Amino acid sequence: MKAPHYQTLLSFLLLWSSLFCETAMSAVTRPSAKFFLELDGKPVAILSSFSGGPMIGEVNSLDSGFSCCFPPKFLIAIHPDELVMEVPGLHGSDLVEWIQKNLQGDLTEHNGSIVLVDQNFRVIQRINFLHGLISEISFPALRATARIQPPLKLKIMPEQAQVVTGNDEIYRTILKNYQSSSFRLDIAGIDTSRVSAIDAITIKRTFMAGDTGEQRPSTGMIPTGNFEISPLSFTIAGANARDLEKWHEDFVVNGNNSDDRELEGTITLLANNVKVPPITLSLHHLGIYRLLYSSSTTSTGADEISVRAMTYIEGVSLPVEDTK
Repeated sequence: MKAPHYQTLLSFLLLWSSLFCETAMSAVTRPSAKFFLELDGKPVAILSSFSGGPMIGEVNSLDSGFSCCFPPKFLIAIHPDELVMEVPGLHGSDLVEWIQKNLQGDLTEHNGSIVLVDQNFRVIQRINFLHGLISEISFPALRATARIQPPLKLKIMPEQAQVVTGNDEIYRTILKNYQSSSFRLDIAGIDTSRVSAIDAITIKRTFMAGDTGEQRPSTGMIPTGNFEISPLSFTIAGANARDLEKWHEDFVVNGNNSDDRELEGTITLLANNVKVPPITLSLHHLGIYRLLYSSSTTSTGADEISVRAMTYIEGVSLPVEDTK
């Protein structure tokens, strides 16, 4: 005869197992969700991911002067949370135009929403924001061996944001999710046809709260300085790096690095749909400053030398007409 506590344990395990299976099944059948970005009431992009929220409270603690006590805490200020999103393809001219104006120094602001819908396109939730400004654009790292290239990352700094529950409305849009499948790097006078990888390029602008003034956008947020642009770093086979080595020799070693020796370049992203025009990021005033050599072994066992080139970038632009 089994002891009573064995029967109790067996009953518990059976109950736990049934609950686990039910939970797993519900997780599998849960409707998938999608995010959309709206600007001024118009859908402009499908998002592959999103993070952010409403206002943030800054927490401070008061030193009581006694080591044995827990100090009281309180909020000293509130400020908006950055809205961080990933955009698989820049194929909406309104969003591209906003990014382009931002890169030109135009602090154009937009009201908008991050819209969450389920698999039936019913609106689950909205995060509505007011007077949004672009604070960071990150063009993704690209790899020649990748079937699909990663999405662009965008950060928006609003003046205010509010979470609103959906009302079961059906979300209607004609946007399509085009992804970039391949890329091409071009630098004037340099053979880059065998480039195998490009590191991410990030353009960042920081903001701070400011008083009302003629030179300030209505958000109350003013830029704290110039753009910060990360370098252009890319990898090429050693056998194809001769042009880069000549540029490095002239620009770095021989000191011929005036403005007229800086080069222009472009990164072109091709969509996985041939009917979709390519996206071209123009790179202005490139200056090489380092070549890094490394060795590796190929899948066939052969030794291979690769060269990583690093150049600074003085400016970038994103022509609007290339995306229409």
